Amino acid sequence: MKRLLPILLFVAGLGLWTLLRPEPPVAEIPPPAGPQAERALAALLDIQWRDLAGKPNRLGTAAGRVRVINFWATWCVPCRTEMPAFSRVSTKFTGKGVEFFGIGIDSADKIIEFNSKTPVSYMLLVGRQEDFELTSLLGNGPLGIPFTLVLDRAGRVNSVQVGRLSEAELERRIARALGAGTPAG
Repeated sequence: MKRLLPILLFVAGLGLWTLLRPEPPVAEIPPPAGPQAERALAALLDIQWRDLAGKPNRLGTAAGRVRVINFWATWCVPCRTEMPAFSRVSTKFTGKGVEFFGIGIDSADKIIEFNSKTPVSYMLLVGRQEDFELTSLLGNGPLGIPFTLVLDRAGRVNSVQVGRLSEAELERRIARALGAGTPAG
């Protein structure tokens, strides 16, 4: 029993440390550049994504505003974990020239069911796998989710993230994008 006690204490301590440790710093991916990335972004902004009522929406209609575009799925634990933070940040930036879009790579029924249990303050859209694959040209090489793009007011990719973003990091990236571009025109 005396030999077992130190092992149990170590395992308990490791478990406690895992729960209480601070989030590791997020390694930011450089925004994509070049004609291929520009074409992929233009195509992504032109897709008619369906909202939860079936109405078509284009991300390009939010030109002149900072756009946070988050790809997620109902079965993705990190996606579901970050969505309440994204919802709080979306509410915080309401009326400040920022628009959020959550594109679920899932069936409309599953997204509607998820939203009924975990409502968010921003628009949820239904995505298709073939449309999601465009993100591979925008910094999402592994086609992982969650995947988040932040576009500045001029419609340029300002931030790319594969994996979960903390609330503070998301706010920092939005603030940077707000200061980065002015609408083209």
